Amino acid sequence: MSAFIATMDLVDSRTVTSNGDACLKKTSSGLLDLFFKLVRGLDAEELASLFSAAVTEATKPEAKADLILLAFQTRATRGHGKGEKELTYQLLKLCAKEFGEESVAAVLGLLPHYGYWKDLVHLLASDDCPRALADKSEELICQQLLADEAESSAATADKRIPSLSLVAKYAPREGTKFDKGPLRLAQRLAQRLFGSANPAASARKYRKLCSCLNSQLCTTEVLMAAGRWEEIRFDRVASLCLQRHRKAFLNEELKGVLKPAQDATGNRHPDDPARVAARLHLREAIVSKKGVQGKALMPHEIVQHCMGGSLSTLEADLMNAQWASLRAGTLEAMRKAAELRDLQVLEAAAPAAAGLGSLAALERALPKHVDLGKLVALVDVSASMSGTPMEAAIALGILVSELAAPTFRDRVLTFESEPNWVDLSSHTSIRDKVRACEQAPWGGSTNFEAACERILGAAEAAKLPPDEVPNLIVFSDMQFDEARGHGGRWETAFERLQRRFAEVGQRVCGAPYAAPRIIFWNLRANTVGFPVAKDTPNVQLLSGYSPALLKLVVSGADLVGDEEEVTETAVMPDGSIQTTTKVVRSGPTPEQTLRTALDDAVFDAVRLQLAALEAGPFKDYAFAPKEGAFEMVAKQAPAPPAEDDFEVVDAN
Repeated sequence: MSAFIATMDLVDSRTVTSNGDACLKKTSSGLLDLFFKLVRGLDAEELASLFSAAVTEATKPEAKADLILLAFQTRATRGHGKGEKELTYQLLKLCAKEFGEESVAAVLGLLPHYGYWKDLVHLLASDDCPRALADKSEELICQQLLADEAESSAATADKRIPSLSLVAKYAPREGTKFDKGPLRLAQRLAQRLFGSANPAASARKYRKLCSCLNSQLCTTEVLMAAGRWEEIRFDRVASLCLQRHRKAFLNEELKGVLKPAQDATGNRHPDDPARVAARLHLREAIVSKKGVQGKALMPHEIVQHCMGGSLSTLEADLMNAQWASLRAGTLEAMRKAAELRDLQVLEAAAPAAAGLGSLAALERALPKHVDLGKLVALVDVSASMSGTPMEAAIALGILVSELAAPTFRDRVLTFESEPNWVDLSSHTSIRDKVRACEQAPWGGSTNFEAACERILGAAEAAKLPPDEVPNLIVFSDMQFDEARGHGGRWETAFERLQRRFAEVGQRVCGAPYAAPRIIFWNLRANTVGFPVAKDTPNVQLLSGYSPALLKLVVSGADLVGDEEEVTETAVMPDGSIQTTTKVVRSGPTPEQTLRTALDDAVFDAVRLQLAALEAGPFKDYAFAPKEGAFEMVAKQAPAPPAEDDFEVVDAN
């Protein structure tokens, strides 16, 4: 190949970030491009463009199914996916347009299992909701209301507590935003249930049905509205409900400082015994063994309250308790992922094993504890990250520092124009850890090169052996500054990282360091380019605000692969020949990580529904779960619709 052709090919495959650093235009996988860019706030046109590119590559039914699976993975809560709502609704509508409304309608009944019942209401109320999806959503809501009514009647006859879904809580009410203008969702549901001959009578019956079922749910909101604050069991109040109404539960004014004399009662309604009792009960729940719920929150939803403004002592204690719950939930998801990974290792080793003795030895050698290993979080606090992306970066960085191996714990490296090493080991509360990160400079440019050089400088100064070099997880929008000190114009950040690790390793050990495992985690929508291609070994591409994706870091049988020294020759844009020697460590690629996310057995129910279709683009789609798959993930299965992000039902 001529130098001209090589140069043209190189330049054509690359672009530059908004700050001038070289990056790839694409990962060479439309589906992976879409997955990496699926971040809250993604422009509708950009989403449609990414989806269209993925569809172009989806020539087989299995690839088309992946796009529908991606919509459910984007919505999935409870440790299974990104937990995003609006992006999911947009993806489902795009899938309906591309694959037929009936195909998506066939799996729509599973949406509340991965999210909550209000998803169907939001979908109904969204712009341009396809007719078949709207009709199916109405049908599902009405069917569940009638099923709950029947269950309520049966429970009354049997003198037992009914087992109800939360559909009555989220069913649209008359006069609310979902029942105004052309929507008229309450009216539509009422007439679907009770007929349109007498609209007024149908509306009364619908109102009575929802009210009756909702009162039996005994949700926190029902108790609050009835003034029965002292009956609220705070160990059962769901994460977001507790977060949103914390000031009411604590009986504290929204603004102002709580005086020491008001600590026992709060200052909102200090003379109301029920409100004072609720404050006391919440205080007891915070310090109790059961604790309070925080698993369904995004980390930044806690961190944003710890940044800047003041928190009362009890409010700070609540934040810390919810953070502890969130951390425990993330660790549990990681543990389950590690168990599946270890099972894969044992299954792969079984045919080659000499006997049960060698298998037993391998099983004993597998790690019995679960953490993120020698992982260091690099937290982008540059100006382009202002707002929710920066809150998410700080939150996820702190969480990773708490879940890393003990010898790598409680440290993060923030970076903007200059990197800053933040020691969190002396701080025990989430508020104090956030404020320690806040004290580091932020708001400058995105000098990722300087952050990497800080890591390399420490490795060289300590003369680290290769097995002690840390892996890196980068929470950023990936809009890195153009490199100044090292490398050519079209060398990407990852290529530069590989080369620099090889150079430093050569000086320290006499042999190149392998580039560490690196996870690029995108936190901002509508950005330019990609850090690596789909088949880059030992690199993962993740995105979004959910800590659930950390389980993908510990998933996969090939966590630490073999190393190979590689010499590459490249023709640079100026015509010069550049020879680079580096050590490449095999490990999960971005595409393999995406496959792990979509092939999670928790989504088998969606695949089975698609495989049951006898017409349309999925008529030739076949799927059979692996033998024992459902048993392996029984504890991972989505919660039934009786539970959701906002409320845990407790009728006792």
